[in-house]
Amino acid sequence: MKKLITGAVAALALLFGFASCSGDLHDDEALQLPYIIGDMNGAGTDMTSVNGNISTYTFTYDASWAAWGGGSGKMYFKLLKVNDNWKTPGWGSTSESDNAILTVNGDAVAGKQGSGQANFEATGLVNGKEYTITATTSGNDVSVALTGYVKPDPVEADLTAINATTMAQPNAYIEIKGDAWSDSIVGKYFFNKSGDDYVAVIPFAIADDAKNGWKLDHLQAWGKIGVGDNDLVAAADKKFNYVDGELNFDAENNIDIAEIVAGTKGVITVKAAADGCTVEATLY
Repeated sequence: MKKLITGAVAALALLFGFASCSGDLHDDEALQLPYIIGDMNGAGTDMTSVNGNISTYTFTYDASWAAWGGGSGKMYFKLLKVNDNWKTPGWGSTSESDNAILTVNGDAVAGKQGSGQANFEATGLVNGKEYTITATTSGNDVSVALTGYVKPDPVEADLTAINATTMAQPNAYIEIKGDAWSDSIVGKYFFNKSGDDYVAVIPFAIADDAKNGWKLDHLQAWGKIGVGDNDLVAAADKKFNYVDGELNFDAENNIDIAEIVAGTKGVITVKAAADGCTVEATLY
């Protein structure tokens, strides 16, 4: 009789042992989230790596990513256990109404599974820079962190005049915003030290059949003088004024160079000297 009782207890223990494993994850079974979906890929894509309860997604940010309505430095996303067209709900914000905001190199934020959860929202992203999203699961919840490039604080700039003193500031530039010849001269050109002066050289090549959008018989170009680089937001910039071959900030007149017409090429040299800034075109 003792053997029968012992066998019954063992059977019950085995039964309840199995029953206890039929709900949530085993203690030694990590939740894995191998897929990510959002602005970067509206159909979902693989995480870069999955190792136990830690998944990472490393990417080079593209400001045009907007499958979920983000872009321009923001990226919305959720994490998926199964990429099955939402039959299995994904992991997002712990809130149903407010996104979980991720800042670059900031604290991790919590997330949970649910069909009604708001998104994760990565902020402060810079076009062309690399970032990594790291998701760490604990039970059925997740914490998510964002690491990568941080845009520097804006520089302070002196734009009281256009001369050698102001253009000696690091990353001083002239930006050409448009011209009369099919945008043949457009871009940002930095000033470089040349003796006591600071010089920016702007190349141009006007096609023989270039469309003259401003209905002029020669080139006109307009733009700004500023300080910054391709990642910084300039602390200050101003539209330049062009009078008698010189640039200043007194008004807003375009650069007007009669020699630059269809079929010409060469360079425009902008030279900031101690007493002002001159503009000269050299045709080849």
